[in-house]
Amino acid sequence: MNYQCMKIHVDATTEPSLSVFDGIGQVMGIEPQPFNEGLSLKMLRPSNGQVLAELSSDYAAGFSMGQLSVFDPTAMVQSHVMPGHLALKHSSGGVDGPQVHAITDAATSSFLMHGPPVGAGTKMISMTADDTEARVGINSDAPTSALYVDGDIVATGSITEISDLRLKSNVVEIDDALEILSQIRGVQFEWRRDAEEFASLPEGTRVGLIAQGIEKVLPEAVVSPEDGYKSVDYGRLRRCW
Repeated sequence: MNYQCMKIHVDATTEPSLSVFDGIGQVMGIEPQPFNEGLSLKMLRPSNGQVLAELSSDYAAGFSMGQLSVFDPTAMVQSHVMPGHLALKHSSGGVDGPQVHAITDAATSSFLMHGPPVGAGTKMISMTADDTEARVGINSDAPTSALYVDGDIVATGSITEISDLRLKSNVVEIDDALEILSQIRGVQFEWRRDAEEFASLPEGTRVGLIAQGIEKVLPEAVVSPEDGYKSVDYGRLRRCW
């Protein structure tokens, strides 16, 4: 049986390309990236021309990078390997779905896992670490503390904080604890959900305190992180009484 096994294509309007065939169809192709900014080597399923694996290079504007991509038979589950970056993702109809990314560079390593759809309000888990600290974020890709949770926490065991006297100095008893307590204003409230940045805040009526009010009488119990939104250390408040 005779069949075409190789084709080299060159014309005045496109860059040259090389195609390799078996008895069923094309199994490999080498072609330039758009605007001649690299090369692409593709391994194809001969029966339908679906790309199963692609090795590509990109040297646009003096920047050079290689990438290996592997696809499952549905072309929905994809794996991509780039310098310092491993990505696993699912997409359908051009819409990105769940993804996992592991990224590292000279200073920082990070891991990001999120579900569909990718964008505002996406549920995710992120981890970052450098030579000074490590942080974990639940529903946050930029945690501002060692553990940052955007949502409710349920524990079936104890959550403890070290409190040994041998580790403390300058211990001063709070004599007017009840007076301080009388200045703290408990409130009922609903979280704002009128902007994209507040979309993940829970619905319904809540009870609690206002950080700015606590800060006036017991500033040690208020935390002001990098994102600018103050939080209350309720555990520290309870230990005062």
